[in-house]
Amino acid sequence: MNDTNLQLFKTQMAAFGQMDVDALLTSFDDEAVLQDMSDPESPWVGLAEIRSFLTDYFSHLSNVRVMIASAATSSDRVFAELEVNAEYAPDPAAPEFHDVVMRYCVVEKFNEGRIVHERFYWDRAEFESQFVGS
Repeated sequence: MNDTNLQLFKTQMAAFGQMDVDALLTSFDDEAVLQDMSDPESPWVGLAEIRSFLTDYFSHLSNVRVMIASAATSSDRVFAELEVNAEYAPDPAAPEFHDVVMRYCVVEKFNEGRIVHERFYWDRAEFESQFVGS
């Protein structure tokens, strides 16, 4: 088990919980790829694109709490299950927040202590079902 990469992942998840884009970006290589597997053909490549994604993502959230449900490592990867509880506003310009739970599986590939590729998997239908009848 690679404890260094696991510790980096835990530090990254703490920054995620604080919605700290700058701290999150320090985890990524300059040319890292961030890939949402619900749309794998449209990754964010490089720090500028990842910053844009994170800034938009966090513009919808408040009160983020991250729980690492499980994590495992190999020599250069971290595999994890996350449960994110937050308040979510579908329209950040007119925030009407709803309590949501988002479950993710994340695979991060590291090189020299920096993330070079991150894939995350989540169930969009489960997320959207939390707004039925709201």
